[in-house]
Amino acid sequence: MKREKKVAAGLREEERRRFEYMIAWRERYIEKQRELLEGREEERELMLSLLSVMLDVLAGCGEGVSVEKRKAEVEVRIGKQAVREALGRWRARCTESEEAFELLLVPAADSAEEGNGDQT
Repeated sequence: MKREKKVAAGLREEERRRFEYMIAWRERYIEKQRELLEGREEERELMLSLLSVMLDVLAGCGEGVSVEKRKAEVEVRIGKQAVREALGRWRARCTESEEAFELLLVPAADSAEEGNGDQT
């Protein structure tokens, strides 16, 4: 009887250690996923800023972009100051029609007030 209690207590202790290990692993995994998500959000925001600067230049409203065409390549240089100024200014909404993709850039303040989510 005494031996059975010791075995049962040992099993409970082993289960407790397993559960603690699984919980700690899950917490580390969740933190890693959170960091990855934050990195993706920063990358997405930077790409949107680069796009908005380039579109401003194409529309004749901005500056800070230079284009150099080579044989099979095109090099686009976007000034850091122009990107800094564009960071966080825009939200993008993209829709698809039969003929084209339609990209709508709206000021971030307007899209936040309307409660519209990004669809980039």
